[in-house]
Amino acid sequence: MEMGRILAIDYGRRRVGLAISDPMQIIAQGLPTLLINSPRDIIKWVLDQRDAREIERIVLGLPRSLSGGIGPMGEEVTEFSRALEKRVRIPVTLMDERMTSRQAHATFAEAGKKLKGRKEAIDKISATILLQQYLESVNPSPDAADLAE
Repeated sequence: MEMGRILAIDYGRRRVGLAISDPMQIIAQGLPTLLINSPRDIIKWVLDQRDAREIERIVLGLPRSLSGGIGPMGEEVTEFSRALEKRVRIPVTLMDERMTSRQAHATFAEAGKKLKGRKEAIDKISATILLQQYLESVNPSPDAADLAE
C-alpha cells in the first residue's frame, strides 16, 4: 500500500534541514541542506518538489524553550507554517524539536566527528531525527504496542 511521502523541515534563517519519508512512511532519509535568503526560498523549493517527490504532509520543527514555551523563533516558525500550508496546499504539522539538535550533535560525537564546518550535516540529521520521531508517533511499531499491554 503506497502512500505519499512526508517531508520534514528543520527551519533556519540561513540553513534548512530537510528529510523525507519512504512511500510507506516508515523510514526517514535526510536530504541535502537548503541554503536560503528568505523563507520564500523554502516555499519555492517545496512547490518545485511537491509532485515529483509525492509529498502529502510536511512536519515542521517547532523550537521551544526547555520549559516548553514558545519564544521569538517559535513564533516565526508558527507564522511560516501558516504561510507554507496556504501556499503549497499540503497539511503542515508543527512538532516540538527541542531535542533533535542535541541528538544530532550526540550522533556526531559518537561517530567521532568534529562539528566545525559541518553545520549542514547537523541540520540534515536534525530533520531526519524530527521526521523519524514523527513517523514513530503516528505508526508505533508492533513491538511497542505489545509492550504497552
